[in-house]
Amino acid sequence: MDFLSMLRRVSPLSRLFMELGTRLCAAMLSAALLILVWADAADGRTALLLDYAQTMTALALVPLAAGQIGAALLEDILWSTT
Repeated sequence: MDFLSMLRRVSPLSRLFMELGTRLCAAMLSAALLILVWADAADGRTALLLDYAQTMTALALVPLAAGQIGAALLEDILWSTT
């Protein structure tokens, strides 16, 4: 429960960073899903499209991690300066 109480005290800017990172991650995972559906329908480019989908799935963690770590660091800076 300590984590949930901490989320209530997060500043709006940190919450924005978390939300944007999560939304960008969801958009990249949606694009990977779309590429996988396209690869299922394509005949000659299946291997290339599957590689693209794998890369998009792996890279979706970058904005998620950056948003979460950035929000945590910003919250730490805001707590130490006030």
